[in-house]
Amino acid sequence: MRFKAKYPVIVALFALSLHAQVKVEKATWHGWSDAVILKNAVAAVVIVPSIGRVMNFSFLDARGQPGEGPLWNNRDMDGQPVAPASSQWGNFGGDKSWPALQSEWPNIQHRGWPPPVGFDAAVDLVEINGTEVTLT
Repeated sequence: MRFKAKYPVIVALFALSLHAQVKVEKATWHGWSDAVILKNAVAAVVIVPSIGRVMNFSFLDARGQPGEGPLWNNRDMDGQPVAPASSQWGNFGGDKSWPALQSEWPNIQHRGWPPPVGFDAAVDLVEINGTEVTLT
């Protein structure tokens, strides 16, 4: 019974130590001056609100900076703004969070491609509250 009584305390202390290790930094990343980097001792996530994308998820390199991760990035688009009026889709790479199935886009905008402007060619507002980052 002693072990069971101590176990929740150990889990709670471990969770608190992980939460305390998370840092949120504002930075310039690949030409975007509004990047937000969430990182702990080993990994990082890079969010770029001005293009509405998560651009990197990776381990930290030897200098403690985000390394190369599995998300493809279009280096030709580094630092470029979104262009909602453009006839060409701006493929920045990274990860997109489209709030509707692609198969439903014709019902929303009467065409299948490119994505609706509000889904993929809009600037997100960012709010940082401690170690929480909210994009709207």
